[in-house]
Amino acid sequence: MEPIERLEHFRKIQKIGFKEFEQSLGFAINAYRTALSRRSSLSTTTVQHIVTNYPELSLKWIFTGFGDVVESKVTNQALKTDSFGEPDLLYLYDLIDVVSKTPTVENVSQLKRGLVRLFSLYNGLKGELYEIKKLSDEIN
Repeated sequence: MEPIERLEHFRKIQKIGFKEFEQSLGFAINAYRTALSRRSSLSTTTVQHIVTNYPELSLKWIFTGFGDVVESKVTNQALKTDSFGEPDLLYLYDLIDVVSKTPTVENVSQLKRGLVRLFSLYNGLKGELYEIKKLSDEIN
């Protein structure tokens, strides 16, 4: 598969309209379609447009076919925590979004670790609230 064909694969899995994609890459009307049918090489200008408009798209994958189509913004990062050392909820939401688009083993494992920690925190708080309610009932 040629880089231009991998680029088309990316367009399809991201559900980007043909015209919108063509314009975002700096192609004239129908030039992308022509380049695709000819299996043309990608110009430096096109690569610059890819980097600018689709930073998540792996250039390694485009040119070699190896690796993931989309680079994760959370890959190889430690689980982010808030100021109390607990999982950062916004980070977990981002991670859920990444996993839904790119379900790599690493992303899923990281999400699982964060959710397990979050659930254990929840269960701990639930137990503490139960104890507080019990003490409150004894006082009253």
